[in-house]
Amino acid sequence: MRPAIAGTGLLALVVGILILSWPDATVASLGILFGLYYLIRGIVHVGEDYSHRARPAIAGL
Repeated sequence: MRPAIAGTGLLALVVGILILSWPDATVASLGILFGLYYLIRGIVHVGEDYSHRARPAIAGL
């Protein structure tokens, strides 16, 4: 258990240093990731909307 905690702590330290070293690259990367997330999420929502419209409603269910 302790090696896992030490490993994640070391990883967090390295990532923190990288973020502070290259803030422009960090912001650009986050922007791209959020943009892709919302693009994919929007496509899924539109697909769900059309798939629900294609099914006929069954009375009583």
